Amino acid sequence: METKKKILKTLGLFLFPLILFIVVLFCLPFNKQYAYHFLKNECNEKGAWIHDRIFINPDPVDIAFIGSSRIKASIIEEVLEDSLPHLYSNMLAHDSTRSVFVGNFGYCRWGRNMDYAIIKDIFKRKHPGYIIVELHEEEERLSHIDFAYMADAEDVVMPVPFFNQNIFQDYYHALLIRFDILKHRWLYPADTFKVNNDDHSFPVFGSSEQRASVDELNALKKKKEAGGYVSGPFENWINNRYPLIYLKKIADLARSHHCKLFFLYLPEFGATPIAKNAFDYCKNYGPVWIPPDTLLTNIANYRDAGHFNNSGGLMLSAWLANQLRPYQR
Repeated sequence: METKKKILKTLGLFLFPLILFIVVLFCLPFNKQYAYHFLKNECNEKGAWIHDRIFINPDPVDIAFIGSSRIKASIIEEVLEDSLPHLYSNMLAHDSTRSVFVGNFGYCRWGRNMDYAIIKDIFKRKHPGYIIVELHEEEERLSHIDFAYMADAEDVVMPVPFFNQNIFQDYYHALLIRFDILKHRWLYPADTFKVNNDDHSFPVFGSSEQRASVDELNALKKKKEAGGYVSGPFENWINNRYPLIYLKKIADLARSHHCKLFFLYLPEFGATPIAKNAFDYCKNYGPVWIPPDTLLTNIANYRDAGHFNNSGGLMLSAWLANQLRPYQR
């Protein structure tokens, strides 16, 4: 009995300071700039641009595009700005010759919690009137691998629990980034980051003249047409529970800031023309736009199976401008 008490006491003496240290880490001010700049080798350092466009660049954001690398490679901000000179802005005045400011906040890989975290940060400093969120063929059922590096503490500690299979990975990443921020503050207090004040991300992070292989895309299309495993209703419910809750959180956030929400379907080449999983759900929160077949089925518009090249991006951005025109005021 005495031995057990000693073991429990030793364990308690070890765990108490560790738990206290973790609590303190999550309570300390969170350096967003460091967090977004932390992933230097991810997504061509798009995270650093996203931070600087939101928190440092003084220009407003009237239209924000949110999603994965498909959005990143598809939305040419300047085309939309030139095509929508009189689109309503929530800002009272712009200190610029441009009347519309478009931001392409697409970040590599999928995960609805990352979309939510970026939109939440946008609303901290900007007042977009329109947010367009990417839809794809299948909703990603897992947490975004980089979510916990950039998200606020409350969104990591108290996330949507069902059915986040990566919840412990998120906790680990959140601890890692906060410990790194603390260490950096002690060791390099005068360290600064290079600031990117460019309004547009596409020229640096999205532009590509590359064309996909015709044979590879046609082979992929035939494979998709042949069909494959089809999940049942219960499996779909399990897989979609997590991302659909975040889509609702995004819709609620947009509504609370009087922001109009849209959804843009960007499938892989050869995929079904209708977004299967989230289409009907998202229609409850805003219009769902499906680009025309002439755009989605033209091989010349693709750099690879999942991403448009400059030609595809130009066509999509011009088409989106037409979709947005009815909302001009």
